[in-house]
Amino acid sequence: GSNESARNMLNILVQRIRMGNETIADTLSQHDKFFDKKAIIDKLTGLYSHYGIQEKFDRMLHHATVGNRPLCLIMLKVDEAKNIPASDRELSNEQTLRTIAQTILTFLHPGDCAASLSGNKFAILLANLPLSDVSATAARFRATVCQTHIILPDGRPLPPVNISAGVCKANDSDTLSTLIINASQSIG
Repeated sequence: GSNESARNMLNILVQRIRMGNETIADTLSQHDKFFDKKAIIDKLTGLYSHYGIQEKFDRMLHHATVGNRPLCLIMLKVDEAKNIPASDRELSNEQTLRTIAQTILTFLHPGDCAASLSGNKFAILLANLPLSDVSATAARFRATVCQTHIILPDGRPLPPVNISAGVCKANDSDTLSTLIINASQSIG
């Protein structure tokens, strides 16, 4: 009788362990899905993600408001490259975004922030610069990107890339979304 009781007890324990493992697996799966959406850094470019720049924007706007200093946004849109074979399009898009991200980083000062937004858009928050200086920075940035050689990992060069830029200054009542919309409307 004791062997029978031991087997029953073992079966109960095994079922509890399986249920616990399933619960842990479900929790980890949900955790991964949540943090993929809430990732602070964009995996492809190494810049902040939309979620990450939102976190930074709230703090930067608060500091700008308290210190009575400007906070401006440059919105960049990468124009689609022509004459790229369909087989190379994904790789060339990825390499283009990486190269532009590296170029953005050369323009940033301490306290500035850049993010890769959905698709082919970037947002750059610049603290303590008046809008006229931000416009000049956007123009220099566009010129630099147009002159940057983008090379695929196999050594083949890509055709030059063109970007469009829009700028705007944040007001105390702005959100990141309204700022992005305002800067996107000024892209030209």
